[in-house]
Amino acid sequence: METHDIAKEIGVERADITDLTSCDNAILVQVFAYDEDDEFSSYLVRYLPSYSIKTKVNGNGKIDVINKAYSGENVTYTITPEDNYLLDKVRITDVNGNVIEIRDNVFTMPSTDVIIEANFLIKNPETNVFLSSIFFIIIIMSIILFVCTKKYKKERFYRN
Repeated sequence: METHDIAKEIGVERADITDLTSCDNAILVQVFAYDEDDEFSSYLVRYLPSYSIKTKVNGNGKIDVINKAYSGENVTYTITPEDNYLLDKVRITDVNGNVIEIRDNVFTMPSTDVIIEANFLIKNPETNVFLSSIFFIIIIMSIILFVCTKKYKKERFYRN
């Protein structure tokens, strides 16, 4: 927490922190604040630090969620798979790797940053195998064609 952030928050030119106390996921800050005439007032500011929410998508889909929340705040997220994909699993962890409990696409923000990770799978794996097989056949045919063309050009060149 920076003193210029507190000064900006309470609308003064400058602030000096005189005391910090932690209380219910918040920090109580005793502040001497100075206005543009350099007159000071004393404030008690309740400061709630916010933590970041990052997302990680494996497969084809998206996660919609706010990017910051306060500790103790209930955070709702939405996960949307792309066409022909389905959601395999969702996992939310804090920066230490601890798993955060999820209930109906809502979790309670801990006093740390979190990562929401979603894995998507293709709905019809046979289609994926079929397309992979076609791609493999095209590559093999291209290699054969390249080798045969090169061999033909060499034979033709040496005969003349």
